[in-house]
Amino acid sequence: MKFVNRITGQIFNQLPENALLGEWLIINESDNLKVNDVLIPSNLRFYLWVNNSNNIHLFSDSQTQNLGNIKIPKWQIASDILRESIAYFYYQSHNLNINQDNWKNWLNLSPLVPEINAKIHLQTLEIDLQKQWGHLENVCRRPRTYLKMETEKLAISRAKKIANGAIEHLASHSEDWYRRNFNSVKPNKLLCLVREDLLNIYENQVTAKLIDNLLEYISRRIAELKLIENELKEAMNFSDEMYKVHWKNRKRISSLWGEQFNAKERILELEETLKELNDKKRKLLGLITTDLYKAIPKQTYVPMTLKRTNIFVNDQHYKYIDLLWRNWSKWKTRQIKNPQQFFEEYQQFFQGFEAFCLLLICKTFCGNNDNNDQGLNFEPIFNQDLKHNQQDTNNQNNLLLSFQGLLGKIDLYLSKNRTFYLSSDLINQDLCLIPLGINLTGINDEKEINNILDKLFAQVDNSCHNIILYLGTKEEQNLLSKNLQNRLNNILIQNNNLTGIFPVNPFEILSLERVAYTIKWWLYGNLYLSYPPILNLPLQIPDNLLTYFHGCLTIKNNRELNITAFISNENINHFNRELTKEIKRVESMGRQGRSQLAELRNIQNHDLPNQINQLIQPFTICPVCNHQEDLKNIEKLNNHSFQCHCSQCGSSWGTKHCGNCDKNYPFIAVQGIENKELNYNPLNLDRVFGRDILAIPTRKDDHNIGFICCFCGSK
Repeated sequence: MKFVNRITGQIFNQLPENALLGEWLIINESDNLKVNDVLIPSNLRFYLWVNNSNNIHLFSDSQTQNLGNIKIPKWQIASDILRESIAYFYYQSHNLNINQDNWKNWLNLSPLVPEINAKIHLQTLEIDLQKQWGHLENVCRRPRTYLKMETEKLAISRAKKIANGAIEHLASHSEDWYRRNFNSVKPNKLLCLVREDLLNIYENQVTAKLIDNLLEYISRRIAELKLIENELKEAMNFSDEMYKVHWKNRKRISSLWGEQFNAKERILELEETLKELNDKKRKLLGLITTDLYKAIPKQTYVPMTLKRTNIFVNDQHYKYIDLLWRNWSKWKTRQIKNPQQFFEEYQQFFQGFEAFCLLLICKTFCGNNDNNDQGLNFEPIFNQDLKHNQQDTNNQNNLLLSFQGLLGKIDLYLSKNRTFYLSSDLINQDLCLIPLGINLTGINDEKEINNILDKLFAQVDNSCHNIILYLGTKEEQNLLSKNLQNRLNNILIQNNNLTGIFPVNPFEILSLERVAYTIKWWLYGNLYLSYPPILNLPLQIPDNLLTYFHGCLTIKNNRELNITAFISNENINHFNRELTKEIKRVESMGRQGRSQLAELRNIQNHDLPNQINQLIQPFTICPVCNHQEDLKNIEKLNNHSFQCHCSQCGSSWGTKHCGNCDKNYPFIAVQGIENKELNYNPLNLDRVFGRDILAIPTRKDDHNIGFICCFCGSK
């Protein structure tokens, strides 16, 4: 048995203390390991999961040996609502194979919460409760009872019916005499028959438990609808406060949301459903105060399958209690799982979160099949199927698909540690996206959150850029301090490496923008930081030929050129003519010029002007609208920085020089960035600009727009 850290790839014999649930995989190296009472196949990797007690129980079957019992904090366990929503993407991705139609359907899938239209309306059980409420209330207010006659010694003034044997008992108990006469006794107390109405009967036990079960169900439904309501209100805010959101981001969000439905109509329907459920919850809480509910002990156990008693069959009210119980039990049966089902559910959840992150990555590159969101204007190249069944421990990274665009080809891999890698010829280092299926904002202790973040960032591989994608909800984030909120939704540059963490989930409308921002930073941010690009020459170029490239490059050494601008067609023609003349001149020298002639022909074959323009071409692609700008529009600035302007959308991009740390940092300035209505709060930048920023914009004291250096944080 081994444990694999998904972030570092290291393998351990024991699970460390305070392990995060989605961070670790388990490998069974034998045939007899049981985890949570499930026999684990050998030589396969599985996510660690918990049982119904939030424990991980390791057990060796052949040796009958308990290998450990690990308690997992409750905050690490995703809610049932999130698990169900995430599992939807697992089932959708499970159909992906080499068939391109399935991949195309996958790219058209919405990353928002699935089946939202059905969820916001009353469900079957809720409709039944609405119909049968009068019967449930009548049973609680006027319950059936069991008539029981008890024998009890009472004062003579309270006696109503004398019990059999009362005279004999009185004759032998003089302490119950009031006084004795000559021939009789006047009693003080007598044995009497007392009637007692017992509420604690089977049918009433079922009713009391039904109230508890319905409260649990309705509370769960209200929590689910609250999440959907927040998503709907977020969409509404984009419409109501559009002047505070940059128009480009607003159109993308509207396009994404428009795939689902009209937010205004649905939020009215959802509010009606919430009102009905809250009303029913209030009424159910009112039934807790009834005599029937109070008479039933809390520890009373009622099996899922009810007995068919005469009261349940024939009573005009109790028969609907039986009906409601059976409808509730249908829902509850789906919630009760055996150990094998727990195992399958958690594997589907963690792999479903992988699939959800994969969908966000694909939509970042390929867009939303809409003019408002064309992504990064890449086309998918389908390679092979995405296998969510566990890979063999010896397998290497699995190439899922590639994307082809103006910036060349980008490959997407799924590693054996269940992390995604993006690789591009333009960028020296890969981008590692790590789906971490736990809710880091579910912890109440901010110090603990910071400690977890420190630990995660300390583990990342410095040979590539690393971004962690975790489950998180906006409501929980808003309860945290601003500094921690910013840390949980941000990118940092450390030692020229991107390191960041972002919350994503199907209930969060900005999830796609956050992943797109991450990928754009890796692709365009690193590209701009590489300016000026370097051309490595196979041989030395004569000075008379380099004169035609004056203003376009600087000579770093004899074999390296720093390309700062494009070469005009006029200079290319001059260069080619001069090179042809030089070749003819050397040819006339005969044997003496043989070696020089070979060098000149080598220069001619390398087509140096075209290579230079190809190196500068990626810097002229607009990162906002993907328009290929004219090469002559690139503007060379001081300190090896540059700027380019898009004639289509009006955006500018390039690098700026920081006087504080003496480094260049990348920026994107979209048209309208100077709008005074835009909110420049760092916590709202993903909402205002979405993916269309690199360096964080800020409003200066003179109300002009500046940027914050990505390296030192100075303005």
